[in-house]
Amino acid sequence: MKDTNKREEQRSLADRLREAREKAGLSQQELAQRLEVSPEIYAAWEAGTQSPDTETVRRAASALHVTGNYLLFGLSREGMVGAMFPNKATPAVLPGWYGCRMAGVALLFCGGAGMLLLAFLDRGREGAGATLLSYLPFQIFLAIYTVGVALCTISAVLHSRDKKKKRVKEQDHEREKGK
Repeated sequence: MKDTNKREEQRSLADRLREAREKAGLSQQELAQRLEVSPEIYAAWEAGTQSPDTETVRRAASALHVTGNYLLFGLSREGMVGAMFPNKATPAVLPGWYGCRMAGVALLFCGGAGMLLLAFLDRGREGAGATLLSYLPFQIFLAIYTVGVALCTISAVLHSRDKKKKRVKEQDHEREKGK
């Protein structure tokens, strides 16, 4: 694996740009047009005599369906994760709903644990005359718990929307294959 990484590092931006363009099935002129640069400038990038700026590399990566890290350094998302965690070679970029869900679960846990702790501590309190719900720290933990529920609900909606988009995209791809 180290030999592969070393060979990948030795390849230049020009080589990776050309390879990604060819895999995408684009000519130099087509990609130059998408990047809004002259074909001569693009040809110089692939020849290695000039280099694109960072914004252009980002746009090229998007047009070629690769990462900017791949074009600049030869590292794909799978390669980066695979190098760090060989048994977990999955995409390094998590979907947006995932962070929302993790935050929601953390708030659910903190709010719930706080309410349980206060309920347990309140059992020993005598003659306070007030209900636990009117106790300010309990209200704060209840609010934290409620925000956690809201975040988990939002993440579920976002996740289902992502799944629906993916399903529609797959159906469109199948329709295109069928033509």
